[in-house]
Formats: sequence, C-alpha cells, structure tokens
Amino acid sequence: MIIKFNKFERDTIKAIISFNGQDISGFIAERILYDRVIQMDSDKLIYLFKGVDISPANELFELLALLNYLEKNNLIFIHLGKTLNKGNILTKNLRFNHDKSKLLNERDEIYENFTRFDIPTELTDVLKRYTQAFFYVSSELKYLVDENFETIETKQLNEAKSQTEKINVQLIVSKKQTKYSMFAFYISLIALIFTILYSGFFKSTIKLDNEQFDILLEQKVEKDKKDELLNNTLSKNDNVFVDSLTIDSLKDSILKTKRSKISNHIQKTELK
Repeated sequence: MIIKFNKFERDTIKAIISFNGQDISGFIAERILYDRVIQMDSDKLIYLFKGVDISPANELFELLALLNYLEKNNLIFIHLGKTLNKGNILTKNLRFNHDKSKLLNERDEIYENFTRFDIPTELTDVLKRYTQAFFYVSSELKYLVDENFETIETKQLNEAKSQTEKINVQLIVSKKQTKYSMFAFYISLIALIFTILYSGFFKSTIKLDNEQFDILLEQKVEKDKKDELLNNTLSKNDNVFVDSLTIDSLKDSILKTKRSKISNHIQKTELK
C-alpha cells in the first residue's frame, strides 16, 4: 500500500497517535473545534466559527475524510460505546447556557459575531456515530509515523527508482566511455593505416635507390674496366706512337726542303 498524505493529514495522524483519550468526538473537538461549535440537528449539521473565512469547514471535511480512510484501511479500529453520548453539541471550549440560550466560552463570555455554516447532508449521521465511538490505533499506523510516512512499498519504490537512476547514470557513463573508446579506436586505426602506407612507400623508395645504385655501380665498374684496358693498350703502343710522330716530322722537313729548292731554282731562272 502506497500512501501519500498532505501536511494537514500528516499532522492529524500524529495528533491521533499522541491523543490521550480514545473517543473520536473528543479528538475532533481537540483538533479543530477550539472557539468553534458543531450542532447536529435531525436534518442538518450547523457549524459555527469566527470570521468569514470558510477554511474551518474545509478542515472539518478533510478530517472526517481522513478518519474514514484510516478506518477502511484498518489503520484505526473504531468501536461504538453503548453509554457514550455527548448530545448534539460538539466543541472544545464552549458550552451552551440554557438560561441565556447563548454559547459561552471558558470565561463565561458570550460567543457571538460568528459565521454559521449549514450542511444539509448525512454528515450529521457520521458525526453522531463518532460521538458514540472509540478508536484504536494500529501498529502499522504507528510504524508509518515512525518512518516519516514512508511505507515499505514506498521504500521499495524509492529504492527501485534509485537503482534505476544509478543504472541510467552507469549507462550514460558507459555510452560516453564507448564513444571515447570508438574515437580512440578510429584514431589508432588511422595511425596504423598511415604507418603501413608510409612503411610501404619508404621500402619502395629504398628499393628504387638500391636499384639505381646497382646500375650506377655497374656502369662505374664497366667504365673503370674500359679505362684500364685503354691505358694498358696505350702503354704498349707508346713507342710505336713516338716513332710515328718522328717519321711524320721527317716527312714534313723533307717536303719543306724540296719546296725551298724548287722555289730557289725558279727565282734564279727568272733572273737570267
């Protein structure tokens, strides 16, 4: 059973438990009828109170509704007394003076300047029953007050709500962690792909450089071999090459000598 009481009801229940008497009419008078009077006629209920505010009437209805609720839910047990009858007037501190036909307070002052509120319903029968009744407070109602009006069901519901809230918080945290984990995973994946691509490019570059180096090396070796072969050949033919130069020089000298003689002979002939 999950119960929610308003402030007036909670205060009234606490007052029921701490009430010294056991008659319901006495409790009603103690609770709401100070300087107020309820008169129970055969056809209607008359409620007298000071001022023009009708909140006292609302308090009466709310109190009677609460007593009815508590009784039906076995939180209080009501039993009728055969000899208990307080008449048709119910009040905390007022009394009716038959000689003066007036209501007097505890100082014998006339109760006047009041508001009259008539209730022409069966509420009169309800209140007449209460004027003849006693009540007993159940241990469950006492437990409810001790637990600050939190029932076992309410506690279980609150605990369930608390667990649900904790689970929701954990789910939110897990979602955030999953989001961060996925983000880190994607970053790692991108880094891995970049590493693989860079590594392949670097290896290709090294391979290309090695191939070019091998080609250059082969060309160098080839050139060195040719140069060495040429040098060896020139070394062997040095003497031949010198002799050839000498012969050519002699030929040129002979030709120059012949040309000189011919030129001199021509000049002499012309002089003659």
